Amino acid sequence: MRGGFPRDPLLVGRLGACLGGVAWLTLGGQGIAPLAIGALALLLATSARVWWLDRRRGRALALHEVPVHVVVGDLVTAGVWMVGSASNPRSIAFVIVLAVGAFAMYRLGRAGLIATMTTYLAARIGMEALRMALGEPTPTPQLVAEVFVVSIAVLILSATVDSYREEQARAEKALRLGKSLERLATEIASETDPKALFRTIARSALLLANADHATINVRRGNEFYIAAGAGSGERVVGHYAPSEAGIVGAVLRTRATVTVDDYATDPTAVPAVRDLGVRAIIGVPIFLHGEFAATLTVGRLEPRPFDAVVVAVVVWDSFGGYVVYGAHASGKNLVGTAPSETTLGQCVH
Repeated sequence: MRGGFPRDPLLVGRLGACLGGVAWLTLGGQGIAPLAIGALALLLATSARVWWLDRRRGRALALHEVPVHVVVGDLVTAGVWMVGSASNPRSIAFVIVLAVGAFAMYRLGRAGLIATMTTYLAARIGMEALRMALGEPTPTPQLVAEVFVVSIAVLILSATVDSYREEQARAEKALRLGKSLERLATEIASETDPKALFRTIARSALLLANADHATINVRRGNEFYIAAGAGSGERVVGHYAPSEAGIVGAVLRTRATVTVDDYATDPTAVPAVRDLGVRAIIGVPIFLHGEFAATLTVGRLEPRPFDAVVVAVVVWDSFGGYVVYGAHASGKNLVGTAPSETTLGQCVH
């Protein structure tokens, strides 16, 4: 921000549109002056609002931060300008509604799609009423063709914007989880007691995955026991089960991450865990010197599968890597130093 004018491309674009509208009217462009002036007044009002919000934040507003009332104001402005262009038989002002509608669909989702089509239809009806009053109605084939083209364009824009919104949401979620992992690595590395280390791992996994159940399962010969837990997993700490049972057994057999959408239907499920009401669950192997040493399980008490981002965070090459790194590093209480391979062995044997 320099002086009193924020470096906001959208604000600059708004002011440019104001200047363009004034120039259009000054140069004698066809339009109904009162409506055109009203549209410009609305545009100036929303521009002033955005400028004030930029000033208050000390930076330009991000697209997802623009208030809903500003988005609605922009749609109304576009609709009024479209009606104001009724006296121009070659008006393509519907393009302005489409442009503003794309932003509304990004900001409001499906509601933005409905608002865009409502604005266009209302403006088109108003425009046609004025043209009929002026004795110059739009030819029916042209009117039908325009409505068809606009409808198709809005549907395409909606699909494109929805895809972008989903990608952005996934990227933001991955970024938040990445930052959480950095904090987690430091927290794990600060632990020196094996039991406290396991509890920290389970608790952190629970928070990162937005889950209800987490356990660290340590292998002992032909059995495994639950060494630590968080959430509902705390209630089964110390429980023993055959090494081939449940998701731990599946992880042991595949030596890879395993996901189960509904643990309640798993015939090999550990009864003590199943009785807790665990449904969706992930199992991640933890290796020491290439040998299977333990399993991290993270579950939910509802049949709501974990999405790809959460699975990616919990798997070995992300969350599992931090777990082993932190467990090694806790022996020296250092982060960023090549870890030894002794501490985890002391924890799981």
